Amino acid sequence: YADKYSGMDDLTFSTKVKLFHLKKIKTNVSAAAFLTIPSGSDEISSNNTYPSIFILVDQGLFRDWSFSYNLGVQIISETTSRFNYTLMLPIPWINSYVELYGNVDYGRLSNSGIMYSYVGAGTTYLIKSNIQLDVSGGYCSSASLSGFKGSYYLSTGISFRLHK
Repeated sequence: YADKYSGMDDLTFSTKVKLFHLKKIKTNVSAAAFLTIPSGSDEISSNNTYPSIFILVDQGLFRDWSFSYNLGVQIISETTSRFNYTLMLPIPWINSYVELYGNVDYGRLSNSGIMYSYVGAGTTYLIKSNIQLDVSGGYCSSASLSGFKGSYYLSTGISFRLHK
């Protein structure tokens, strides 16, 4: 038995700020803050406004290749937090990437302790120097005491870069 939902997820606003660059080891460190507001379809929406903060690390490897990893926390409710991780390998010549990411909920919600793992891929398209479209998709599996569940996802978005 699998629940099937379709519709729009909650709207998320974000900002990213570069913290520092370590030139010798080709490492960039940034912070990202997100604010998600309940605006999605009834079956999908969290029905909560919640903030998130992430530390983002981009490690240069060679030429145009790099490896990125992120750690973050989301406040889901007054009593529950979600810890997030991402490992990503960009494919520079086709503006694409593959990634492994997931989260673990911690707190007093009934789904506390469930671990979600995702494997996905995506691509971006630069419309103008400050406007970018993205499309991604992949597979999600969740693990809890009651067993494993899996589902597929497809996502799209648009980003606007604000210049100084």
